[in-house]
Amino acid sequence: MIKILFVISDQNIGGAGVWLCNLLRHLNRREFSCAVALPFGSRLRERLLHLGVRIFELQNRCDTLNVASVRELTSVICGFEADLIHANAAISARMAGKLCGKNVIHTRHCCFEIPDRGMLQRAAQNLTNRLLSDLVIATSRSAAENLKELGIPQSKIRVILNGSDPIRTVEAWELEELRARWDLKEDDFCVGICARLAPCKGHSVFLRAAERLRDTALGDRVKWIVVGDGEMRGHLEQNIRALGLQDSVRM
Repeated sequence: MIKILFVISDQNIGGAGVWLCNLLRHLNRREFSCAVALPFGSRLRERLLHLGVRIFELQNRCDTLNVASVRELTSVICGFEADLIHANAAISARMAGKLCGKNVIHTRHCCFEIPDRGMLQRAAQNLTNRLLSDLVIATSRSAAENLKELGIPQSKIRVILNGSDPIRTVEAWELEELRARWDLKEDDFCVGICARLAPCKGHSVFLRAAERLRDTALGDRVKWIVVGDGEMRGHLEQNIRALGLQDSVRM
């Protein structure tokens, strides 16, 4: 049996957390024994416990490279006797895995603009990316291109598209309840964004589109649905009020 330790740095439930839950729900438990290390107080904790997955709650941030986090994760890796470390964005987990002599992979879920750093910083980042992961999963071809820009060799990159559970049939009474809860009419045209409320997800563009369409002939019929939570919630609620979109945007 292969023992896999997944390390995730999310405090909220974002796309990576949903992806991880989907993976763990369908993983063959006769072939793989899994555990998850995550920040103390993460909202993902209850979902993982519901799946019957062993968890380790971390006291130190693992999304930046720091000695305390590497030391803590080294202890977790040795205690769990992991064969493989899947680090997501947790760079301290990648370092801890290598120090323990384990195989390490991580997944790139998004594409980000590469910061314009100095030559020494770029060289250090490229070296880190090359040395700390044996393989890197990209969830799209654009993410794979992003990884190459970060200095990761093509030979280490594997493109694996995200899977998801089949869409279930929604009963008529459920639709009626949802419409009543969110004050939606049956003939409303709904446009949605489902993402963690963070700057990189583009909610500001979504709200600008809502503002532009509001004063057209279609404006009254279109409702804009924001699904998710995160650190930008207060800012987005303020923007909705400032743009006068309270009647058309639902959070």
